[in-house]
Amino acid sequence: MDHHTKTTKPLIIEGAVSIFLVLLFFGIFLGFLNRMFPAGILYSSIMKNISTADSIDTHRHNRLLKLSHRDRGIDNLKNSIAAILEHKKNLVKGKRANDVAWEIAKPGMPLYDHDALQTYKNSVAVIKFDQDNIIEMKENSLVVIKRLEEDFIFREKRAFIVVADGEFRGKFFTAPGKPVYVEIATPTAVARIRPSHSRGQPVDFKVRINPDSSSTFIVYSGMAEIESLGKKVKLTSRQKTFVGIGQPPSEPMDLPEPVKLQTPANEKFFLFSKLPPEISFNWASTASAIGYILEISDSPSFEESFLQTTTTFNQFTAGHLQNGTYYWRVATIAGFDDDIFSNPRMIKIIQDTTPPDLTVDFPADIVKSRTAIIKGKTDPDATLYISDRRVELSRSGSFSHELQLKPGINVIVIEAMDQVGNTSYQSKYITAKYHEQDT
Repeated sequence: MDHHTKTTKPLIIEGAVSIFLVLLFFGIFLGFLNRMFPAGILYSSIMKNISTADSIDTHRHNRLLKLSHRDRGIDNLKNSIAAILEHKKNLVKGKRANDVAWEIAKPGMPLYDHDALQTYKNSVAVIKFDQDNIIEMKENSLVVIKRLEEDFIFREKRAFIVVADGEFRGKFFTAPGKPVYVEIATPTAVARIRPSHSRGQPVDFKVRINPDSSSTFIVYSGMAEIESLGKKVKLTSRQKTFVGIGQPPSEPMDLPEPVKLQTPANEKFFLFSKLPPEISFNWASTASAIGYILEISDSPSFEESFLQTTTTFNQFTAGHLQNGTYYWRVATIAGFDDDIFSNPRMIKIIQDTTPPDLTVDFPADIVKSRTAIIKGKTDPDATLYISDRRVELSRSGSFSHELQLKPGINVIVIEAMDQVGNTSYQSKYITAKYHEQDT
């Protein structure tokens, strides 16, 4: 009995160690998978969304494929580049349609049909279909891209984008003879967007997948058609709709009015010499707002923000904007749609280190009177001092000043200073030979 017990104990220990090693290996393997595959909606569910989206307008799509196969070859169509990752901020990963692993995405990376792209916390990705058509993925978003292809029957370019999670904002532009047709599939709806070229403006829209997998579609400018469960609604500029799980789209809702910007005025110039100026950005307060978002960028499309800050006040002072051109806009925080931005304004900040011009006609080195006339010219917007006394300038910048002299040597200093503190100096020693009793 004792011998049997002694034999069994090592077996039990060996078995426990084996189970521990298996569990340890399995945990390491799960950790590896977690690193290889981004968290969020499974890729299989994404592909299901693509299949659903592909079934829309099937007859038209099949005709396109037949023509493409006949005219260009179906293999060339499949292998053509759908888009390019033009810009990214922080961590962004991409996955090829037939690959298992995700890889770090880099700017300039080509995206092919059914490729996926994932952004993470505090990251942004800008995807460019062609010169006029882009989408910007926000943080924690996942999309699958379909090719921007040409429909030879309807003579339209089509971009198909499947939104799996998160949100993105898109701008698509059409011109006479170059129409663009965009379809966006989400878990609850399909949006069709046809930009109008009547005003030469792109259609500006946003798609957001909410935490409960419902969808919100917002059109800032242009027009879009949203469909779910056989119901269609049309959104025009500054409208939105909500599509819940198993529900048709809500009736279009108007967006709140954008913030009215006050100062600085559009195309305002700011000059500085050494230290950047402090610029106060002001806008009208909104009763329904619980806060505001101020965004400053060096790009008119705000592809990347130089500064984005939130405040509960209707003003913000920035003192670190260097030499350059900037665009600024403000949005209210009043609910879920907190990025209803105002129309942007442009400002220019110019570093000026050139002192003002200054020419002076000094009197002779020796004078025999109590006064001397100092004449000259400088920049009209400069401030002029003669021996620490402010002297008025004419509209052309010329000046003439009668200076009181003391007997003996007088040091005459002329100082012209521009608006940002650049200064020009001229000086001269003048000897006044007169007696105090002289008149």
